[in-house]
Amino acid sequence: MSSYGNYWAKARKAAENQPAVYHLLPYHLLDVAAVGYTLLEQDTRLRKRLADLCGMEEDALHLWLVFMLALHDVGKFSQQFQQMRDDIVTECFHQHSLRSISPQKIHHTTLGYALWKFYHQTWFHALKDNPCAMLWKQIEQCYTEADTPNFWIHAIMGHHGKPIELGQANSIRGKQRSDCFSEQNVEAASAFVVDMSEVFADLFNEQIDADQFFVKTPLSPAASWVVAGFAVLCDWLGSDERYFPYKSDEISLVEYWKNYANLNAQKAISQSGVIPAKPGEVKTTAQWFGFPPSPLQEYAESISPLALEPALYIIEDLTGSGKTETALLLANRIITAGNADGIMVALPTMATSDAMYERLAEQYQGLFAKDTAPSLALTHSAAKFHEGFRETLVPPEHWQDDSYSPKTKEIDESSISAVCNRWFADYRKKSVLADVGVGTIDQILLSVLHSTHQSLRLFGLSRKVIIADEIHANDTYMHKLLCEVLRFHAAFGGSAVLLSATLPIGMKRELSQAFIEGARGLESGKYALSDTENAGLSHTAYPLFTTVQSYSTHETIDAKPFPARNSLRRRVQHKFLRSEKEALQRVVEASQSGCVLWIRNTVSDAMAAFAELQDQIANSHLTLFHARFALQDRLAIGKKVLKLAGKQSVGKERLGRVVIATQVAEQSLDVDFDCVITDLAPMDVLLQRMGRLCRHKRDAQGIMHPNNTGNDQRKAVWYVLAPPLTEPIAENWYSALFPNGRYVYQNHAQLWRTARALEHRSELVMPEDARTLINEVFNSAEEPEALVKHSDAVFKESGIQKQQARQNIVKLHDGYQRTTQSWAEGDDMRITPTRLGEESTTVRLAHWNDDHTALIPWAKHNDPGIAWRLSEVSVRRRVIAEEYHDNIPKTVLDAAFETMPDKGANAVTIVLSPSASGSSSNEMEQWMGSALNLSRELVNVEYSTKHGLMWKKAK
Repeated sequence: MSSYGNYWAKARKAAENQPAVYHLLPYHLLDVAAVGYTLLEQDTRLRKRLADLCGMEEDALHLWLVFMLALHDVGKFSQQFQQMRDDIVTECFHQHSLRSISPQKIHHTTLGYALWKFYHQTWFHALKDNPCAMLWKQIEQCYTEADTPNFWIHAIMGHHGKPIELGQANSIRGKQRSDCFSEQNVEAASAFVVDMSEVFADLFNEQIDADQFFVKTPLSPAASWVVAGFAVLCDWLGSDERYFPYKSDEISLVEYWKNYANLNAQKAISQSGVIPAKPGEVKTTAQWFGFPPSPLQEYAESISPLALEPALYIIEDLTGSGKTETALLLANRIITAGNADGIMVALPTMATSDAMYERLAEQYQGLFAKDTAPSLALTHSAAKFHEGFRETLVPPEHWQDDSYSPKTKEIDESSISAVCNRWFADYRKKSVLADVGVGTIDQILLSVLHSTHQSLRLFGLSRKVIIADEIHANDTYMHKLLCEVLRFHAAFGGSAVLLSATLPIGMKRELSQAFIEGARGLESGKYALSDTENAGLSHTAYPLFTTVQSYSTHETIDAKPFPARNSLRRRVQHKFLRSEKEALQRVVEASQSGCVLWIRNTVSDAMAAFAELQDQIANSHLTLFHARFALQDRLAIGKKVLKLAGKQSVGKERLGRVVIATQVAEQSLDVDFDCVITDLAPMDVLLQRMGRLCRHKRDAQGIMHPNNTGNDQRKAVWYVLAPPLTEPIAENWYSALFPNGRYVYQNHAQLWRTARALEHRSELVMPEDARTLINEVFNSAEEPEALVKHSDAVFKESGIQKQQARQNIVKLHDGYQRTTQSWAEGDDMRITPTRLGEESTTVRLAHWNDDHTALIPWAKHNDPGIAWRLSEVSVRRRVIAEEYHDNIPKTVLDAAFETMPDKGANAVTIVLSPSASGSSSNEMEQWMGSALNLSRELVNVEYSTKHGLMWKKAK
């Protein structure tokens, strides 16, 4: 047996009175290397992109990355890791335990870095003229400064999703060094490196001339983030027992590579879906979507794919103008030019993501060749996942290994399979690796936060065109995170398309500057926009298409105005309502002749209005739509709203329909109401809401004209519920009418400017008035004295948000290494939030089965994991923070948790029972349950498919 032939890497959970089932360490190292080799061999676009990013020729990069991947778990040669399974130690080393080690517990990734640091010179001296050694000499020459971090090692060793504990690794010395690595450990690791290198030398010498290898520069800090993500992906695939069955009998490395690792890797790559679909042909609007292009889309069509460079495109146009189709046209050209492999569409809310998914489900195939099956993933709705993609990486039935160390120890040595499973159990995350991902903006913002496996997100995003919609909706904190996403993306040579109906000039400048800095390799704030560039970004025309491109010597910013589509040109009458009573009366009156939408600023206000209208509007015609429904019910309500007021709805279906909604209805929903009422909100929000009014051309009976042409015969009137502007303006000017809404939109001076801008107009002319209205509100500092307090507080809060963003983001130019910032385990939003504000709790609704023997998800689905996901709803943590399961047997709870992908770890499960007057059907009017709030007080929870989730503190 070789000196390294009795070291294990992976093992199943120990079964009582059963022999250990494990996979030898040398084999696992070759498995992961084989995944990297095959992936780079088959995905030539990825190989070229990585080579350019890493400053190496493609052949050199191919060999070097494969060599490094074969060292990713070299820390497992340490006796500290090996002793974590005594049963395997007994079998492999023929002894009951290894000698005692230092009481300090160190993760095997950190041990791997230390082993490299201590012994790599010895390893490479032993390699002599091996191509790996020749490459290493060139790479080492690039690191001439003693304190220059070797980001190759940082990226590869940090494959568990966060950088290694560098300080801990550097502290290993003296006796502790021998405690961590015995002479036997070092000898085994060294022998493996030599034998493994010979395998690769034979493999690569058949294809390339090692004398032609050339390394231009050390791995840059920016590139290290992508290499780290690549290492995570390879390790996850190489750890999947479906493709790499455990093997514990020793054979030579040459034989294992040829007959096992390489063949299994080809199967893994083929079946996992990680190779991007082939790009399709360049398409026109008419070819793709079946309608003539708008002026905006004609311009997108004119951009030549062959001349396309990475760029930032900012499209500002009215709601319903075809911005999404324009973004797809641009993505089509970027992908066919070889500058991307897919797209990631980011939207502000779940509801807007749902709507976008429905649209893309019919259109995304146009980005790819006809003979391909590209994957499509919706980040928050497991039910809508592309079924083939949903099962690609380590499905739940393969959760056979979990942790090699008791949770009571100072360090959690979870197996990578278990880590991978936990990550992918949250369906939101798969979108970063799908050919087409759709979801909330949170999923791309997490890529630049101190969040575990953010490097994998960056790797996935680096290969895509990022399309971010409704970007004006971002607050200061989210805006700063998006700027950082663009900085990283530009540094990786990526392109992005930003969409907005109304974008303040200041936000546009900051987004553009971040992209330019990333493209030029500059740190934040190190590039000053020139007068010419500022002028391009300050263009006041509307609609507007702005292109930002950065070259090695200069930047270009091209702002091109366009006429609006004729179908979007309209005049909208505007009227104020001064009380909720007046608004309720208007809803009832308007419902007599059409369909009505009232958008409220809070869920509680929407519920109150819904309750008031129940005696005046037929139950079948009244719908409540907000974010506090279980996901399955929320999706069903969204579909219902689209049916009654969507593009294809007709007069009879629309008549008398009333929807009371919150912000879920204001963005990216193709709905068309005859009357829209809205609570006062900032001007950009109001213009979005107005886009739900008379969106399509219809006759007086609400029947849509063919091809959406002709004149709309409805009278477009838009109502805003707002306090009067009569002097004097008091401090409670807004909060007196909106006691709940005052916490949602806290800049009451901005709201006052919004109301004043509308007060001067009885009619809005679109698109001409859009930019003017935005400028009147956001580029003015005028405010009543009584409201200065509010604007000062918002200004102070904005500064705090900027500071929090700077603290929470990873730094591009620090490279993949740990800083003083804590890295969140998983996606702990309390440590690395994508949005600021009150902490939230994911509530998971359950109920008893028919014979009252087991707990089942509220939602129905053949896959229990999906059913539980569809049973979730988010609430404020101060309201619901902990579970309360009085009189429910623990065995029943545990059985339910076992059917959840996360075993119940990431949600508060509430068990619902029908009210005394009802039956055990999900169609029941009211269901009851219990939970604890943040103060650990008992809370009575009520849920219905009509009202959503409500609560009341128990007396």
